[in-house]
Amino acid sequence: MKKQIKIMFMCLGNIIRSPLLHYLLEKRLEEEGLQGKIVVDSCALTSFHVGEDMDPRMRHLAEREGRPLPKHRAKLFKPEMLKECDYLFVVTKEILEAMQETTTKEEVKKILLATHFSPEYLDKDIGDPYYGGSNYFLKIFRMVDAIVDDLVIEFKKRIA
Repeated sequence: MKKQIKIMFMCLGNIIRSPLLHYLLEKRLEEEGLQGKIVVDSCALTSFHVGEDMDPRMRHLAEREGRPLPKHRAKLFKPEMLKECDYLFVVTKEILEAMQETTTKEEVKKILLATHFSPEYLDKDIGDPYYGGSNYFLKIFRMVDAIVDDLVIEFKKRIA
């Protein structure tokens, strides 16, 4: 039996983009019967929002889109998280570069943009809607939803 695949998502504060990726992917994996084979988590690069729940604007949007999200508690990245996961998906090139500068050559191979496996959004940043309006939140939600579908396709191949 193959070991579990452990995926970690990272954004700046772990209150919008990375938890949205985390929980939408968990839900899709559950729908596909893959829970337990792939474990998903999320974290923040900065300590700005540690301990906080998800941004209420994204939580409400997800509910309106028929995708209610579980309670969340933002947490800060710790180096041991990278050692424990198989993939660290980050939401921007800026975060990617910051993480690559602080890791070993072996660990750097685990760090990818969240859009790495997405034909539609390949290697694009997932913008931060924090200071944006509701239309920008919706744009990011739809982008993340599509990226999650692409991740499911990719990881179904990897565990087959």
